[in-house]
Amino acid sequence: MRYRKKPIVIEATQWFKNGDHPQDYANNRVGIEAGNVRTWTGQEAEELEWEVEIVRYFRRPDVSGETACEHCGETMHEHGWIDTLEGGHIVCPGDWIITGVKGENYPCKPDIFAATYEETEDDFSLANVKATNDSLEPARGSNGLGAKALGLLFCQQALCLSGGTSNRCSSKQPTGSRWVGCLVELSRCAAG
Repeated sequence: MRYRKKPIVIEATQWFKNGDHPQDYANNRVGIEAGNVRTWTGQEAEELEWEVEIVRYFRRPDVSGETACEHCGETMHEHGWIDTLEGGHIVCPGDWIITGVKGENYPCKPDIFAATYEETEDDFSLANVKATNDSLEPARGSNGLGAKALGLLFCQQALCLSGGTSNRCSSKQPTGSRWVGCLVELSRCAAG
């Protein structure tokens, strides 16, 4: 059998050194200072050069920091480490850090990233559709996500996968379209 990757919009940041990821210092940190509980802002943590949150320093007692990486040839001192749902992974300078559909982060080599993804201005993530759904008038059969938003998702996927008209949307778009027709035809998509 053959399969096509589902069309989704991802967030990604190319990593070159510790502190590169925009979420590394996004959260406050609680700790103890002089015997008292204290909260440090992300900015304070960055100024103090504390360990980051997404891609941490690479440290393993069994691998010297002077060892050359088998993937990129840089010394391991130049690398990061990221915890993923499948365990930890080494991050080479230049790797892309992708935020997945469940909010997880994982590294991707630049050549694989370039072959798999393209930059887009579209924001058809499920979170965006849920937020947009709040501003749409309720449609018949609304069940939390809402029939209009579900229709939009259906049409996005149908047009991108088939390169044409779905049975719920009269908008004809060329293969690889960015689903613009379904935004125009939202009411027809949801009426189905």
